[in-house]
Amino acid sequence: MAYNGIGLTTPRGSGTSGYVQRNLGSLRPYALQRRQHQRGPEDYRAPAITKKPNKAILEHNRKRKIELKLVLLAEELKSRGLEE
Repeated sequence: MAYNGIGLTTPRGSGTSGYVQRNLGSLRPYALQRRQHQRGPEDYRAPAITKKPNKAILEHNRKRKIELKLVLLAEELKSRGLEE
């Protein structure tokens, strides 16, 4: 089942069907450039859209920072021997 010297001579005992595929992971840089030019120049592509930050996520991050400060302060007071 070898094609152009590639693949198994016989699939018997190999646990495979012997089907030979092309490895697209080993394309040379020239082939990659040629593929990009077939898509079209970047000038004609739509500009990237920037999203506004989610207010709920920003609020959550702000609360986490405050909570972290409180935990650090509580640890510092506890290490000094003061209770909450």
